[in-house]
Amino acid sequence: ANAAEIGFASRDFKAEETVADALESGVYCQDAVVVVVESSNAAVESLTKQQVYDIFTGAVSNWEELK
Repeated sequence: ANAAEIGFASRDFKAEETVADALESGVYCQDAVVVVVESSNAAVESLTKQQVYDIFTGAVSNWEELK
């Protein structure tokens, strides 16, 4: 009694992840992602948002794929 479960996600909810039964939902904060690349890595000078996404989702697994 008098309790509520609180949860957070650092992404948008998928359509199948309903929050209709929630007391409240909305954006609490936005995460920041900082990408650091070794300065001697000649394969990368800059990255697009899509390239960073591809790296973190595993679509890109080799620096050479970013050219």
